[in-house]
Amino acid sequence: MHMPGIWLVALIAAVALPVASEELFDPVTGYRLGQYRAPVPEVAPGAVTVDVEAVARLRAQGGILLDVRPGARLEPLVGGWIAAEPLLTIEGAHWLPEVGRGRIEDQIEAYLLDTLDRLTGGAPESVLIVFCRVDCWMSWNAAQRIAGHGYTAVHWFPNGIEAWEAAGLPTATIRPEPIELAE
Repeated sequence: MHMPGIWLVALIAAVALPVASEELFDPVTGYRLGQYRAPVPEVAPGAVTVDVEAVARLRAQGGILLDVRPGARLEPLVGGWIAAEPLLTIEGAHWLPEVGRGRIEDQIEAYLLDTLDRLTGGAPESVLIVFCRVDCWMSWNAAQRIAGHGYTAVHWFPNGIEAWEAAGLPTATIRPEPIELAE
């Protein structure tokens, strides 16, 4: 029995798949634009990929941990971030919500740069460790974005908080780094 409808569906799917995957990435910046919880590549441009042991070593040497998971929203009426609950993360980490999205508003870009300047004391050679969850494109985006702003020791921890917890390493709950809202 001949079923032309099935062939048509298969042809449309074959043609549509490459287009759909290209739309996941900004054609100018290369940042991932959506479906942030999916398998990630082995490297993030501009960053050194690290595992849990390297993160523990870098942390002990004074590396700055940047958790870029979402989970907070800006609320101008309260003058900053509102998080439903504190974030459980690597002890000593700083939470910078929304900086790992594929496209961010100018205000979030300024927040990222101001926070990095404050945390590093203006030293672009400071060791930065960027992470979120396992298979999280937000950390991949954020690592590239930070490196693109001239930070030269960016490390990307793609296995994130899950690997840290599985290793039994110290965690703490934190709130987002403060943001200065434009008036």
